[in-house]
Amino acid sequence: MLKKNILITGTSSGLGKYLKKKFDSCSFDRDKKFLFYKKKKWELVIHCGFYNGTDKEKFLESIQISKKIASLNTKKIIFISSLIIYDKKNSLYKKSKIISENFFKNKKNSYIIRLGALVGSEMRHNTISKILYDRKPKIGLSERSRYSFIHYDEVYCLINEIIKQKKIMITDFFRRDFVTLKKIGNILKKKIKFGNFLVKCIDAPYKRKIDFYNIIKKTSSIDIIKKL
Repeated sequence: MLKKNILITGTSSGLGKYLKKKFDSCSFDRDKKFLFYKKKKWELVIHCGFYNGTDKEKFLESIQISKKIASLNTKKIIFISSLIIYDKKNSLYKKSKIISENFFKNKKNSYIIRLGALVGSEMRHNTISKILYDRKPKIGLSERSRYSFIHYDEVYCLINEIIKQKKIMITDFFRRDFVTLKKIGNILKKKIKFGNFLVKCIDAPYKRKIDFYNIIKKTSSIDIIKKL
């Protein structure tokens, strides 16, 4: 018996895992027959699940799951998208997010959040977690690579604000205070062995409003890193 009619996808790690802990919710299991989810009336569905590898079949599967999730009977559905859609380079991940967004656009109960770089205790082991938690971090990225950060707690606050909204919206939710990995290493007093690959965190077009800015205006990316 489910305690609450909230469904969250992608709960094995990252944001989905974090939100599963914060909400009294049900995890989506792709191995379970979809009819189980289809026949239920949900209060809230949060679609966090995604695939970010190189297997084309898994990308197609991810897109099909997004299409199914968008068809569920729910009062409100939130699709977690990404600023990757603004990237000038084409990739399977970018294409999958754009296609998946189209399943949720213009639905009377939908909301799309395009997020920047996320950090939190449940994040997967990646470049940022190596810098944060490894004693002697060794990464492939250049010290000049730039990032800005949003914490899982801030996304949770945003979702609680969205739950109160009645209108359909697409929100770009991120900071523009981009900081280099070298500066992060200096602040954390870490001796990092850097690589040569340069990454610049994706920015949204400046004509796009950063909605719900009040949630993040009191802290910076550096403040977020220091708390982890």
